[in-house]
Formats: sequence, C-alpha cells, structure tokens
Amino acid sequence: MTNTNIGTIQALKDCLTNYDKSLPVAIFDSRNGYMSVAFKKEQHQTEVGVFQWLTFYAHDTIPMYTIDTLLGYLEKLPPQATITKKTELDEYSPLFLSIDGMTDKGKTYQWLVISDCVEYEKFFEPQEISYTTQALEKLLKEMETNTSEQIERVHQWLCKQTNQELFKGILTDGKTIKGALEYCSKKAQEHAKNEQFAMIEDDTVYQWIMDYFITYELPKKKPTKKAEKKPVNNVTKKETTTQKTEKGASEQQIDLFATI
Repeated sequence: MTNTNIGTIQALKDCLTNYDKSLPVAIFDSRNGYMSVAFKKEQHQTEVGVFQWLTFYAHDTIPMYTIDTLLGYLEKLPPQATITKKTELDEYSPLFLSIDGMTDKGKTYQWLVISDCVEYEKFFEPQEISYTTQALEKLLKEMETNTSEQIERVHQWLCKQTNQELFKGILTDGKTIKGALEYCSKKAQEHAKNEQFAMIEDDTVYQWIMDYFITYELPKKKPTKKAEKKPVNNVTKKETTTQKTEKGASEQQIDLFATI
C-alpha cells in the first residue's frame, strides 16, 4: 500500500488510519537510511503575510515510534497546515508513504516509510506503476531491426527523458520511433506548405515526438475484405496498364534535424 502527494496534516492523518497503528514509522534519509521522524515549523515572509508550514526530517537521536504515537502528535496540530520534506536537491516535496520490511531468522518485520518525491521514485515506487524500464526495453528491441542515424538520435534523446506519460505512450501497441519520425515528416510537410525548403528546429521535432507518443491516436486498421470467388468458366483477360510515377516532395527523404 502506498499513499502519494500528501500535503496537509489532515491528509496525512487520513492516510495513516489505513495502516496498522502498531507499525513503527521511519523517515528515509538518502545518506543514512531509515531514521526516526521529526518535524519543525518553518515560515516565509510574503507580500500578503507570513506563510508557515511543517517540514518533516530525519532525526538521529529520537527513538523510533509507532504510527499511533505519530497520530497523537498530529492531533495537536492544525489539520489544514501544510507539510513537506526536503529532497536531496534541497527542494520541498509533499510526503509519500510506503511499507518496507525485512525477514530475519524466519520472522518478518515491517515499518511505514515517509519519503519525498525523489526518494519515492528511486526506491519505493511499485514496479507496475513505473513504465520506464519496459519502455526502454521496447525501444531497444526496435533498434535491433530499425537502424538509421535519425532513429538512433531520437532513441538517445528518449533514453534521457523522465516523463512517465511519455514512457506510457511508448508502450502503446503500434507506436515506434520509426512511426514517430513518419509523424514528424507529415508535420514538417504541413509546416513547409508550398515552400520548397523550410528550417525545422530540433526542439520542434522533439515536441512533435512527445505529441506522437503521448496524445496522437494511431489510425484504426480497416478490416480486410475477403476476395470474392469467381466461377472458373468466367475467366476474362486482364488488361495491363502502365502508369507513370511522378516524383514529388513526398518521395524525398526528409532530414528532420536539418533543412526540409
């Protein structure tokens, strides 16, 4: 069980009631691991007044206590008060709750963990929610059969992204890097319109790729019609015609990262 993006005392109390109140509660510290939970009041002067909040942090001398004890502390605080935890980047984050545990000599121990958004994503986010690994594996499979300078460049860019919505989109059946480039080619031709050449910025191309994987809906495949069987004795001679193919801009390979 996990609870994410907890931003007030009341929200934290509501979440804590879903757990066994006898469980120890710990706060995760990226340097020291699990430690006892402490919190302090902080404030910031704004144009409209003083804004106050509670920051949860790891304490190295307070004995670890239970969820029930933590609920007792929270009862004394205003329910609408904002609560945060600082990340390793020194940024404020809502609280994330997770259950962790270990087995020692056949006995299982569990405890509740309070973490920030960065720690949660790195260490506690359930695997079924994180799409990154699956998406990267899918891209690698495509790279085994589809190789070109453009595809490799897009692949390298995708591997550096962190947007989970993007990775979810990559896992959509039928969506590929090759398909993304074809989508970008159409967008580039629309952008160029009647002009013979047009410059497309890299950032624009990458935005099109994001749009393709996140919001673009693939055309639905039309059902194939079965060929009608004709009587054997009703054979007609097929007329053959030749048609001259016109060369146009659509037949030219477009370099999306240079001049179109």
